Amino acid sequence: MKMTIALAVAAFALMGATSARADLTFEDYTVTDLGGGVFGYGGSFRNDTAADILANGFSFAGFAGLTTDSYLGDIDFTDLPKTFIPGESANSAEWFTVTVPSGFTGPIVGSFFLTGDNGVVGTIDVGGAVPEPGAVAMVGGALVSGGLLMMRRRRK
Repeated sequence: MKMTIALAVAAFALMGATSARADLTFEDYTVTDLGGGVFGYGGSFRNDTAADILANGFSFAGFAGLTTDSYLGDIDFTDLPKTFIPGESANSAEWFTVTVPSGFTGPIVGSFFLTGDNGVVGTIDVGGAVPEPGAVAMVGGALVSGGLLMMRRRRK
C-alpha cells in the first residue's frame, strides 16, 4: 500500500500541479480559453490568517516565450494597495492572461505573484512540463505492477 501511494504521488508530481504559497490561500483554480491563443487563469485568493495582509503590487516569473497581462479581478489596479482582512476573499475568472504565439511548442510554465511590503503575499503557479508519453507509460506500469504485487501478497 505504501508503495502504491508513493507511486501515485510521483505520478502527480510528474504531471505538474498548481499550488499556492505565502500568506493568502489560492483555490478554485480555473483556466479559460479566451480564443486567439489567449488563456485566462482565475480563482480565488483568501486570507485565512488572523492578521491583515497588504497587497500592493504584482509580478510574473517564467512564461518564457509568452506574453502575460494582468487583471486583478475584484481588485482594480486603482484599488492597490489592497488590504485583505481576515476571512476576506477576492475572486476572478482572470487574474492574468497568457498569450501563446502561433507555432509555440513549449509548456506554459510560470508564476503570478501578488506582492506586499515584505515580499510575496500570494502566488499562482502554472503548469509544468507536459510529460513524455514514455514517462507516463513507466509510471502507469509501475502502478499496475504495484497493484498486482499487492494482490499476490493478499492471496498468500
